[in-house]
Amino acid sequence: NFKGLSVDELALLTAEENGGKGAHVYGDTDAELVAHLFEAIRPITSEDAFCDLGSGNGRLVLQMSLLTRVRSAAGVELSRTRHEQASAALTEATRRGALSPERADTIELCCASMLGHEAPTRSTLCFIYSLALDASFMATLERDLAQRLPADALVLLRGQAFPGETARGSVCEGRRRSLKLVLETRITNRIHQFYGYRVAVEGEHALGEDGFEEAPRELLLEQHTLPLDPPSSHLMRAIFTEPEPEEICLQDMLEAEGGIDALLCA
Repeated sequence: NFKGLSVDELALLTAEENGGKGAHVYGDTDAELVAHLFEAIRPITSEDAFCDLGSGNGRLVLQMSLLTRVRSAAGVELSRTRHEQASAALTEATRRGALSPERADTIELCCASMLGHEAPTRSTLCFIYSLALDASFMATLERDLAQRLPADALVLLRGQAFPGETARGSVCEGRRRSLKLVLETRITNRIHQFYGYRVAVEGEHALGEDGFEEAPRELLLEQHTLPLDPPSSHLMRAIFTEPEPEEICLQDMLEAEGGIDALLCA
């Protein structure tokens, strides 16, 4: 997924201050799943503003604008090549009528570092593909977002969780702010999981009184692949469903007993 990037651009993307040697790696993430996971925390409304930090070719930004009620969507991407691809995709989507000119005007694409960028300060829903970012950058990013995102904003990570730098809260304008883990996925046929956070600000809410559980919710899902319409198409789409109760019980039993091999050897 770094095809077409120059040597200089790769060097910029993988610099320590931009995420480390794996920071150029990103993967397309299904917008329906992202929306579903945000909705598992709280409903998405027309008052929400979405932001993708490390937005690549802009696919998720455009899809969230098309598929959800968010009032605006922004993408921040350090790679000039990927940013130009995203801008071209936005222009083409508008030309083809997939996006109205009015809706297209609510989409902002920026070529910049995600650290310190102003887009998150206006966002209530923030997504980051965090799989290959190094530990020190993740800690810096956690502190940065805890201080600058609006209170109660949601952050969804794909790949790895934040290290917990703000667990005790960092002081901003005299008030402690932290990213509180509220959701973890367990997608049974996927290796990499998602982690959902809420920006908690001292004095804004009391723990346990704002609709959020103190312990993070675990969401069990299965991935299925279905053909796109028409049925003869070779293109496929991924959907995610919650397993039936019987399936959950069987999986939990297998994990408790040490897996299927342990049962067969019993």
